[in-house]
Amino acid sequence: MPMDRKDGLGAIPGAITVFDLNKRKAIQAVAYLMGQGGVDADAYLKIIKLLYVAERECLIETGCPLTGDRTCAMPYGPALSVIADAIGKQQVAEDWSEYFEPASDWRLVLKRNPGVSALSRYEMAKLAAAAQRFQGKDRWETSNDTHDLPEWEKHEPGKSSETIPVSDILEAGKASKKLRAATRRGREDRAFAQALGRRQ
Repeated sequence: MPMDRKDGLGAIPGAITVFDLNKRKAIQAVAYLMGQGGVDADAYLKIIKLLYVAERECLIETGCPLTGDRTCAMPYGPALSVIADAIGKQQVAEDWSEYFEPASDWRLVLKRNPGVSALSRYEMAKLAAAAQRFQGKDRWETSNDTHDLPEWEKHEPGKSSETIPVSDILEAGKASKKLRAATRRGREDRAFAQALGRRQ
């Protein structure tokens, strides 16, 4: 059952979107990936692919996301929608500009390190593993490899974009049994945030 989001995207028909974007974790995850080195470690396209891979594995293995961003099929492969917009388009969103600035050739410069206080050891290990897996590949090779993921093939968007439901990621990772846990955790996180009167 689609659920409302707090990031301004609204509910997406036919999609299971149970999480809210944790901006602090997202900023720290981008910076952490940039610090892992490897080919094109500062390239916008590679960063968003590595983030998707780490997010996907967290969902499959635990039923919980890393950032909570909306998973989306785009022409160059899957991505996390809000984060991709925040660091792409040869600019960075205003609230990200404290930490990042755009450079030539669709690259990012880390202006200020946000630290890793919001990331768990497990999440950092997933980010590091994703970076290591594609360390010898440039942005285009990394992007092409993500085209083989079943959930992207199912929602291949052509020249547009299409939401990838969490359920399709879990099914592709043979983790559909975690769908109920993922849905429950998303609801609990939202209820907790509302109880405290704050948003992530």
